[in-house]
Amino acid sequence: MIIMKKFYHTLSNCLAISETGGVIAERRNDCSNGKNDTRINGGMLFRRVFVIWTIIIVTIIVAGCESNIDSLPENSTPPKNPERIISTTPSITELLFEIGLGNKIVGDCQFTTYPPETAKIEKIGGLYDRNNEKIISLNPDVVIFSVEDVQFEKKLSQLGIGHLAVDHRSISGLLDSYELVGKLFGGNCLEQAIAKRHEFEEFLHDCKSQTEGLKRLRVLAVIDRQHGTGRISNVFIAGSELFFSEVLNLAGGENVAANVGLPYPGITTEAIIDFNPDIIIDIQATPENDKSTENLSRADWDTIKDVVPAIKKGNVFIIVDNYASIPGPRIPLLIKKLREILDSCRD
Repeated sequence: MIIMKKFYHTLSNCLAISETGGVIAERRNDCSNGKNDTRINGGMLFRRVFVIWTIIIVTIIVAGCESNIDSLPENSTPPKNPERIISTTPSITELLFEIGLGNKIVGDCQFTTYPPETAKIEKIGGLYDRNNEKIISLNPDVVIFSVEDVQFEKKLSQLGIGHLAVDHRSISGLLDSYELVGKLFGGNCLEQAIAKRHEFEEFLHDCKSQTEGLKRLRVLAVIDRQHGTGRISNVFIAGSELFFSEVLNLAGGENVAANVGLPYPGITTEAIIDFNPDIIIDIQATPENDKSTENLSRADWDTIKDVVPAIKKGNVFIIVDNYASIPGPRIPLLIKKLREILDSCRD
């Protein structure tokens, strides 16, 4: 059945019929001849009929040859107590280890580096170069992925692979995912998931109590830029996305770009001047927590210290810890780190 699907997919990609009755040559590498002709001449009609009949004949032949092979299930709901898990993001992998499921992970995102045991797990690629053939070959019972990855969910459904979507775009979504995953596996896993969630919630409650009434320092959170170039360029910051705004708030700060309307906007030096933050947090999450580039990064910021008061005061902090950009179970570490930074800058 898999062979049949692949053959059908290949033929379908070779010839797509437009709504106007035209024939459009379609290849993955966009080998278009630049023409926009929607007419069907005799040759086109013949090829169209030929391809359709070829698909029908091959479908019948392959189906007959593979009658003894189980087809992929139509229902892609994961089974209870899955034994083989594929995780698609570092935050999901960390959560699975947190509730005792690390030994069941057979496939993982290539960017996962924590915990160290993940180095031994087969990698399936990243968000934009995910290897679907690898996923199939690992024969997972369930693939756990981010809820916003809609196209990937469609692909998993087409393949009949059990899957579960979790939402790590906010702290509340992360908390919900503990029990969502725990309920799928049940037993001790569910108990551990509930316990970890309660522990997390208690920490958040303490953070809110400790920062209540404090002056909110305005923070510009830089999540990506060109480093060590001797200037500030290609800067992307935490904007209207919820994760960084939440952690800054819990640490006693305020995201200066929370209302810009884009989750991770790219900004210019002029915009940094206009924001006029009290503090700049420059996140350089490296797999090995490598601090060797920290001095070069500080030198970049010094080039605009005369026009940005926060830099002149020395209120630029560079975070290289690899948990800083992962919305997973280690969020409390980031909140503590930010709290220390903000407290050091209070009058």
